[in-house]
Amino acid sequence: MNKKLIIKGIKVHNLKNIDVEIPLGKITVVTGLSGSGKSSLLFDTIYAESSRRFIESIGTYSRQYLLKLPVPDIQSAENIPPSIAIGYKQISRGSRSTVGTSTEIYDYLRLLYAKASETWCSRCNIRIETDSPTEVSDDIIRKNQDQNIVIGFRLGGKDDIESRINYLIRDGFHRVHVNGKIYDMADGSKIRPETTPESLVIADRVKAVEKNSARISEAVEISYRYGDGEVAIISKIGEEKRYSENRVCQNCGDSYPKPTPVMFSFNNPKGACPKCRGFGDIIEYDINKVVPDPWKTISEGAIKPLEFSRFRRFRYDFFNGLKRYGISADKKWHDLTEEEKDLIWNGLDDFEGIGEIFNILERKKYRVDVRVLLAKYRTYRECTECSGSRLQRTAMNYRFGGKTIAEIVRMPLHDLKDFFRGYKTGKNLNKVEAELIEQIYRRLSILCRVGVGYLALNRMTRTLSGGELQRINLTNAVGARLTGTLYLMDEPSIGLHASDEEGLLEIIRNLKNLGNTIVIAEHSKSIIEIADNIIDLGPLAGESGGEITFSGPLESFKEESDSLTAKFITARMETEVPEFRRLDKQGEISIKNARAHNLKGIDIDIPLHRFVTVTGPSGAGKSTLMQEILVKYWKYNYLNEQSHGRSECDKITGLDDIRDIVEITGGDISSSPRATVVTYMGAFQEIRNIFAGLRSAKLDLVEPKHFSFNTKAGRCPECEGRGNIIIDMQFLPEVNVTCEACSGTRFNRKPLKYRYQGKNIAEILSLTTDEALDIFSNQPKITRRLSLLKDLNLSYLKLGQSLDTLSSGEAARLKLARMIARGEIPERLFIFDEPSLGLHPYNIRKLIAVITRLIVNGASVICIDHNLDMIKSSDYVIDLGPGGGERGGRIVAAGTPEELIQNPDSITGKFLSDVMPDKKPEKLPPKPLTKAY
Repeated sequence: MNKKLIIKGIKVHNLKNIDVEIPLGKITVVTGLSGSGKSSLLFDTIYAESSRRFIESIGTYSRQYLLKLPVPDIQSAENIPPSIAIGYKQISRGSRSTVGTSTEIYDYLRLLYAKASETWCSRCNIRIETDSPTEVSDDIIRKNQDQNIVIGFRLGGKDDIESRINYLIRDGFHRVHVNGKIYDMADGSKIRPETTPESLVIADRVKAVEKNSARISEAVEISYRYGDGEVAIISKIGEEKRYSENRVCQNCGDSYPKPTPVMFSFNNPKGACPKCRGFGDIIEYDINKVVPDPWKTISEGAIKPLEFSRFRRFRYDFFNGLKRYGISADKKWHDLTEEEKDLIWNGLDDFEGIGEIFNILERKKYRVDVRVLLAKYRTYRECTECSGSRLQRTAMNYRFGGKTIAEIVRMPLHDLKDFFRGYKTGKNLNKVEAELIEQIYRRLSILCRVGVGYLALNRMTRTLSGGELQRINLTNAVGARLTGTLYLMDEPSIGLHASDEEGLLEIIRNLKNLGNTIVIAEHSKSIIEIADNIIDLGPLAGESGGEITFSGPLESFKEESDSLTAKFITARMETEVPEFRRLDKQGEISIKNARAHNLKGIDIDIPLHRFVTVTGPSGAGKSTLMQEILVKYWKYNYLNEQSHGRSECDKITGLDDIRDIVEITGGDISSSPRATVVTYMGAFQEIRNIFAGLRSAKLDLVEPKHFSFNTKAGRCPECEGRGNIIIDMQFLPEVNVTCEACSGTRFNRKPLKYRYQGKNIAEILSLTTDEALDIFSNQPKITRRLSLLKDLNLSYLKLGQSLDTLSSGEAARLKLARMIARGEIPERLFIFDEPSLGLHPYNIRKLIAVITRLIVNGASVICIDHNLDMIKSSDYVIDLGPGGGERGGRIVAAGTPEELIQNPDSITGKFLSDVMPDKKPEKLPPKPLTKAY
């Protein structure tokens, strides 16, 4: 009988005393509505209990802090294997972190270049030959077969030969070859008068036959060590051949050091470029920000900094300098010659140019206002010293397969995989090189299979989407090839186009075949279909969830379960194609020659007042088109925000018809650790006013500030309103533990005395949105804001929940809720970045209804998304591709979903045809379909 992971009596978060059995060595999918308790089960229960058991095995000193971590509320747990959590926010986004370092591929590359690279002269551009001990041994045996040979090295010791001889005698050398004769070095009376630094110290005398190859190699290594990288072979008296492991160019004489792994590390001072310190770029003043409008004259304010008060003291001398050098201030900047522009920027001895003015202000960077002012005119430029490679120039003298390591890390991963495939099957590799290439190739194969082959190793992780980050994290886990491990995955299909899902499924199956247990929180039908076991949580979300509605094999789930998930999987319930589509033109945005990143100079028209979806494979250019082209153009030309730079397109028309562009993304929505759902929605002030208005509070002269954990009057003095305390673990990561003084409530004792509807302020913050709507049903100012969370499938969130605990999808929907609460909808363009992330199909139906209501109220909506339900519900679809990276950046198809299906070039259309009915929607009638906000 197969073992099972068994946990009983789980009461974590909204889980309601459930018992869970998970078969080991199988794939289990935990599904259910968003907020039903999937993450609570996987990460806050199973992973937390596995971590707790690990903590019990480490040292007492560390354990005294770590054991203060929250212990999952369970009765018992059996057969929990060592666990690895692959979540949505688990990779460093540091300024030095890249795809290569995060996947460990770069570490193997550094070793490979240290062991197997060829040295090339930077001056002559020729390969520098070096002789390894093995190569020398083979050459000796081949050229001196069956001959007795002498292997040695030059005596050296030019300044003091006698000391050198004594040193070598102490190290075990006894013979020296002088003028064709061999002498004992201990007999100084015979050898010292004739001995020179060129004399040969004998490391070994041996016969050149195959069975002595190891002995010959050892003698060569010893000679290299004592002979400064050179060895001499004498086969007959007078016939001598020298070999060298030193990297010296035979043409120009330049020498190069032996490569080491640290030489190729941009995180180490010995390898990092000294100018950019390993970052690859430097901060410089940008002429395009200093002169944002080149069609203005200098007197009209073309040089923007001169308009600020901080620069006014330089204006008189600056304009006088222009007169001295005959430069007209009434001439447009665009019409100035390059010599005139150079003079204005760099100045001369008696004329301070703009660059020198900035240098003068640099001396006052200790002032905050000066730093803020200077930052407006700076931009990141590729480092001129290392050309963005991050490494010292020395590292560029070493090549593998004809490529430097900088060229390797710039290649798309699918091309790099092909590059190493040839070496993987090569015959001229030693064991170390073969193993390094095997490790690199294995990880590259995984990355390509999970749909991120368009990335490059030098891509910064902070520029990646959450889905891309998670798949990189998955690569680390799979690349280790562990067995008997429990893998916990949080929606690994996030951000994947339907065409990329098969590669992910293959990796999950391979993990299972290695003897691992896979538990996945997922909504995707394709991943549910490969499960051996299903656990369905529900029936709804938040307090209405947390129960097991089904647990068992996949087939039984399809046949027996009546849950919402089962209905969508078996097509008993589905997101219906809208009965009508908006086809009338009500304005459009026209983009000409968009060419940022991988976009191939495309032209595209985007209709306004419609539901538009931009789709295509991962890396096709969707975010680039929306954010780097459209949003950047809006900010630069309409909001006058030059710090973002100019959009890389010729022109965009139609933006005069909109009032604002609102980006709804899943990024961080607050940098404050005290920010919560209720504060973000702007409802906390009203709640505090209600508590301050209680009769008992008035009698005690208590004010609203006493009910805030952000003020000294109300917050806990021990944790200062955070609810937890950070403990420095020195060599271990910092640990957050619940504050013992306030038990995590964040408040001091005083505000907790007062109650509204039987609950104090801390208990109010622990309520879900649904529960709070019942409590404050007679408070319209509060219910109006909180009811929006219910419309956007966020009713399970607690009022006091910290914003940094939200998923990307939750954060995006919370942003939208706040925007709607402000009433800022008409004539605005909403751009959603993958709004379906983390949403159950049932929740997606609700999201589509909200988007429809936005359009009815006068907004325009563009969604960047892969979800087929979102695509088929759109009025207009733009399909980019056909692939990712350099293989993408083109318009494959544009039109209604029905037109997309008819396009044979559209990969998206092929998958869309499986979920679309034969009947076509009609044109939108004149009356609105949905109740407005």
